[in-house]
Amino acid sequence: MAHTEFLDELVKEYLLFRGFSNSLKTMINEQKNDKEKSQRADKIIEILSQCINSSDLNGLVQFWIKLDTVLYSKLEHIYISAVKKLENGLLKIYLITAYNNNRNEKISEFFVNLKSDLSSQNDWKDWFYFPFCKNPEEIATFSIYFSKQWQDTYWLSLRNFLTTIFQCMPVPTLGRLKPVDSQEILKRNQDQTINKNINSKQMPKISNANHCCLSEIQPFDISPPGPIVDDFYIIAAESENSSNLADQQSKGIKSFIKTISSSSPVFGRKD
Repeated sequence: MAHTEFLDELVKEYLLFRGFSNSLKTMINEQKNDKEKSQRADKIIEILSQCINSSDLNGLVQFWIKLDTVLYSKLEHIYISAVKKLENGLLKIYLITAYNNNRNEKISEFFVNLKSDLSSQNDWKDWFYFPFCKNPEEIATFSIYFSKQWQDTYWLSLRNFLTTIFQCMPVPTLGRLKPVDSQEILKRNQDQTINKNINSKQMPKISNANHCCLSEIQPFDISPPGPIVDDFYIIAAESENSSNLADQQSKGIKSFIKTISSSSPVFGRKD
């Protein structure tokens, strides 16, 4: 239970961060009415029943598709026929309820919207006559679906099927997240404090007197550029420097030779 509450808080934190205020309010309201997680099957049946009683065909179909994506698609292949029977039974209850409520336009809407999906199924061939027959509750093909016993049996079967799925289905990815231990959080905060102290000793401190905001920063004084020097001037200067350097080297060599000749027994010998 504590782990579930931890995940709920993560979801609410994310909804708040994303700005999904309506979703956050809906989640909070549903949490107040969520007394036991085993009632998930009953909640699904409640939503399906509301769509049927209000003749909301689009809501009924879309919600069933959502169940198929989240739950039924994760089942093994052998359960496909069972899911299909439950789906057909749900749609037939929709038609029976619409007929009992004198909503003939909803019955016509049903076959117009779902004709392409139902025409290829043998279980629905006789049902295309349903909108045109009088007193369908007296016809053997439809009479059984008007009985309270059949409808109660259907809802019980659907509830047991959903309950079994919830008990056997794997934990969702979010459910595998584990809350961080308080001791680990404390140790992490201590490590961060130590790192901050080390960095503060290594980095020079900035006094409040030298601290300023962006509005107080003044532009730098930039001196005007000096005279423009072209490449030819650089070459001429290098040539002049080279000639001066050559003269200096020549004088230095002569002086060096003169010094050697005056002190060396070879160069100082006279012929």
